Amino acid sequence: MRSFGNNKNPLLISYDFWPRSFTECGYWYLKKTEKKDRRYFVASIKGKIIAYLSSKDIDMDEGTSVLGLVLDPNFQSCGYGKRIMEKFLAMYFDDYGFDEMTLTVDMFNERAFRLYKSLGFKVVGRGYQIFDGERWQISKGDEKFFVFKKGRILSKMRKMKISYEDFSL
Repeated sequence: MRSFGNNKNPLLISYDFWPRSFTECGYWYLKKTEKKDRRYFVASIKGKIIAYLSSKDIDMDEGTSVLGLVLDPNFQSCGYGKRIMEKFLAMYFDDYGFDEMTLTVDMFNERAFRLYKSLGFKVVGRGYQIFDGERWQISKGDEKFFVFKKGRILSKMRKMKISYEDFSL
């Protein structure tokens, strides 16, 4: 992941895995995985990691969790995201026996929205989440995706969900 490319869209910079030392990578991994209700997975090609996925807020009683996906920008728009997600969802539902997965996707991230929709995720709500970025990253044309409130930047987002039944159709 230390060799991940950089997103060309300034709104996606927070997803970049900026160059880190081996020690920093270890610390990042420990911070990400210290909570018991999280699991992380990687996807690789010939030993090169091209994506990582997270399953957070895991509730074994309800059979649910919240998805996170970060794909190396060098491998975006090549079909890898869809193949990775298809395999991950098959494992999630069929092997681990989960019933449902949710996620949030920023309104400005249309490519991710199309991917999730193509996999069977359905929009179940809308809302706002704190934008993990800076004001300078938002161009005039992109302001419609944000709310500026009391010095905070909130990104408009969609909440999406997929069930075992929806995935296995």
